[in-house]
Amino acid sequence: MFKLIISDFKDTLIDKEESISTDTIISIDNYRRDSGLFSICNDLGYEDILYYDRSFHFIDYIIGFSGSIIYDVNKEKIIYNKHIIYIKLYVFYCFKVI
Repeated sequence: MFKLIISDFKDTLIDKEESISTDTIISIDNYRRDSGLFSICNDLGYEDILYYDRSFHFIDYIIGFSGSIIYDVNKEKIIYNKHIIYIKLYVFYCFKVI
């Protein structure tokens, strides 16, 4: 058995109506009863996912901002915080008008 399962959040764990199927919830609960950990990872901040966690009791960790923050839901604290620097490239096109 895997010790940790990590899932994307929107359109993977939750559907377009922002709900999770009963079968998925039961499967995750059974996995966690067998000492497994379940985590969410995506590009949102952990605060955004905590909004949903009020009804999804099975999330152990939230990996936010594409891996730059790890939040322990049970201990209610950030356990990893390293900001990722994104470099934005802007391309300018010049058109010559004749």
